[in-house]
This record gives sequence, structure tokens and C-alpha cells, in this order.
Amino acid sequence: MGKMPLRLNIKAPEQRISIETDNLMLEPQKLAEEFAYINNIPVSMPLFQMGTCGYIGIRQEVLKNLRSLVIQLATHHSYEEVKIIAVYSPEEESEWEWMRWLPHVWDDSRQMRFMAKDKESVHDLFSMFYDIIKEREFRAGDKEKHINTIQLPHFVFLLGDIRLLENEAIMTYLAHNCQHLGVSSVFLFDRMEFLPKDCHVILDFNSKTAEMIERANETIKSEFTPDKVSIKDSDLFARRMAPIRMKQM
Repeated sequence: MGKMPLRLNIKAPEQRISIETDNLMLEPQKLAEEFAYINNIPVSMPLFQMGTCGYIGIRQEVLKNLRSLVIQLATHHSYEEVKIIAVYSPEEESEWEWMRWLPHVWDDSRQMRFMAKDKESVHDLFSMFYDIIKEREFRAGDKEKHINTIQLPHFVFLLGDIRLLENEAIMTYLAHNCQHLGVSSVFLFDRMEFLPKDCHVILDFNSKTAEMIERANETIKSEFTPDKVSIKDSDLFARRMAPIRMKQM
């Protein structure tokens, strides 16, 4: 929950120079300022519209909210609609391994998990998805004509270690807004300057609150109280999701 700017422009009459002070003339401007923001509303992060998103700030707070994001994805979308690809450092394995139970991190044959924590496994994983995305790009043709096309399954890449991304061809897609190819990327880096330049939405976490920074045509900052989920609760959720299978029609 947080505070978001009103998406409508409230225009108050311009104040004219006057010899006499008229308090009523000030009221429209006060009303415009009062209702310029809406308090206590859900602050959402629509991955499909954004394409790329960045997480920065206190690492533990970042990971607590990321778990909430993954749980919401897995709750509202089947594994046939969304595939989750997780790349993380071996030092953080305990923060990520709960995801291994989710059906969303498996390939269709359930022979391969889309989780990697070392350079070799990351390269193999990225090479496979590079070919898939390249084929989608070939079929889609002109981006402008297919910007609202929905490609399923949608691939959500959770990128937790910048060291594992170096010299990977797939970054041509992951570092740019390629949602028309069914790709969204979440970069979990320590500082803003490490994020791709096309990363138009950034979440900055501190100990209690967080700030969403939207930097498209203009920079808009919105403070909110982030959802947080523990590893224990996340693991319980994932294990309960593990046996779910979609019935084939």
C-alpha cells in the first residue's frame, strides 16, 4: 500500500494579481494540490507493460519483496502461462532454493529446472532461452505492429547476480523492453547505476518503506509499504503448489 500520483491533471484557475486578497481564489489551487496524490492504494508493478524492472536497496528487504512477487505470479498464473527463470549467486542459495518446488520453474517435460547459480549452468540456460526468444522475434516481425501481442508462456527472468550475466547473448533481449516477445526481466542489483538504461521502473527498498521510481517521459516517485514474505512461508507455499498439474483438454 502506498501513495500514488493521480493520473489525471487537475487544472486550477491561474492566480491573478489583485490589490485585494480573496481567500476563495486560493481554494481551487489548494484542492488541486490536495488531490494530486491518492493515499492508501495498492502500488502495483505490471511486468508485462514495463518489460524491465530494477530492485535496489537493502538486500534482505529486496529478497523479502521478491518472494512476494513470485508468489503472486504463481498464484494468478498457471505454469502454462508463466515460466520463472532464476539466476542467483551460490552465496544466496538459501534465499532462492524454495522456488525449486514451484511448477513454474520446470520445463514442460519436468526434466529441467530454470534455476542456475554458476556460470556454466547459467550459460546453458540462457543459450536455450536465447534460441526460443530469437525464434519468437523472427515470427513477430516488426515490433511496432506487435507491441501488444501476448506470447505464451511469458518468461520472467529474475536476475540476482550481475557477475553471471556477462558476455551472454540473451542480454540483448533481457536488458531492453521486449515484452512483445513474452519477456520480462527483474534485475536485483545493489545500485541504480548497475541497472540497464531501459529499466524504466525501479524499486528502492529501505528498512521500513520503499519507493517506486518511474522514469519514462518524466521521473515519478511513489512511496509505499512493500509486501514481505519469509523464506519459511514461501517454502510452504511452493511445496503446496508442487503437485498441481493442469488438466489437458
